[in-house]
Amino acid sequence: MVDLVRLYLVWDRTLSLGSRLAETVAANFSSLGMIRDGVRLSVPVRVRFMGYDGNKTGEPRPIDLQCASSNIIVVLNNRALQARVSEGSWKGYLERLAGAVMERGGRDLILPVALSASATRLAAYPDRAQWIDLHEPALNTDNVAEAAGLLTVHLMIAAIQHLRRCAQKKADELGNRPPHPLKEKIFLSYARSDGKHIVDLIRAFLDKHRFRLDKFLDVYDLSHGRDWRSQFEDEIAASAFIALYTDAYGSRPFCQWELLTAKAHKRPILLASFVKAKEERTFPYAGNLPLRVFSTSDADVQRLVMEILSELLRCVIWDEMSVEACNRSGLSDAIRLPRPPELLDIHFLAQRQPPVRSQSRQGNLRSIRRKLSIQSRRAHQLKIIYPDPPIGDDELQMLQRAAPHIEYWSLSELRKREP
Repeated sequence: MVDLVRLYLVWDRTLSLGSRLAETVAANFSSLGMIRDGVRLSVPVRVRFMGYDGNKTGEPRPIDLQCASSNIIVVLNNRALQARVSEGSWKGYLERLAGAVMERGGRDLILPVALSASATRLAAYPDRAQWIDLHEPALNTDNVAEAAGLLTVHLMIAAIQHLRRCAQKKADELGNRPPHPLKEKIFLSYARSDGKHIVDLIRAFLDKHRFRLDKFLDVYDLSHGRDWRSQFEDEIAASAFIALYTDAYGSRPFCQWELLTAKAHKRPILLASFVKAKEERTFPYAGNLPLRVFSTSDADVQRLVMEILSELLRCVIWDEMSVEACNRSGLSDAIRLPRPPELLDIHFLAQRQPPVRSQSRQGNLRSIRRKLSIQSRRAHQLKIIYPDPPIGDDELQMLQRAAPHIEYWSLSELRKREP
């Protein structure tokens, strides 16, 4: 089976902390975003630093690019690797790899990571590649956990952007998708009374490490002279959404509106809990989302950013998988949800339908039209496709009673119906 995307980490055997970095990256890419009943989306991570027979002096095992639709090859470049490239022991390997990537026409990506200040050139990609810079502070056993987390954040952003570019290339041939954003964007939703200090911590972290991320904060990014509510909705519709769920968050009407707007636009959402004491009434529509508990420590701020990127990457992969499955099944008009369906989705669908205008004459005509409408809906039922596993019977029956004209299929149930 061909994977949608694979991630490879390549390093020289002399990089003693290479395995530690790889373990953290693999752990985070193996379990993306929302997990239900043990079912998860993941990106396979493979490593290359020695040959098949364990020979530590030769070049690593080759990479078979045909095993995935897209491959991201991360080269952990330190002084030792640079020296071996100069000696010739790695040069041929990297040049063949770069040649194979170029032959596949942009489906794959070589991503060099500088682990030392001098490691800024790579054979076959000396000038064109954009580097991930992790050489400050110098990598050591004391900061390897932080460095591995930062590397994971960089790689998730790179994977999201690369998958979007690949999808855009396919869509350009059909002309049915808008251009992907140059940078991913995070929308921070918070209650000012007890969430502003958390926003400042996240903002400082993102600014310090200069990730290829944009962020929207109302106090800094609202445009002068523009209707603020419409700008908020536009920003939410184009962003991964973090709800900084503090004690006050669920009771604030505008926080509720922001969260509902993110759900209406089917955005990746992370419920980040910072509740300290209690919440008198939980917001009833804050469910059906991944929830993580955080403190305000530096490590947890990094983990929060990693978690929203994980959910965003899950949604990007889900989108590609579901589009392909729907097209194969002749259901290109099906509604694809990034999460299991909920009653709120039925409400949003109803809002999109044109209003029914009653007739002032001939009441029997209204009755006939209503019957025809019901028959039409039954003949052309809406299909909602959502991630596995299938929802339970109780949830399904509640949805079916609320909207009998909608069918709900998980991706595996859809695939069983493929011709």
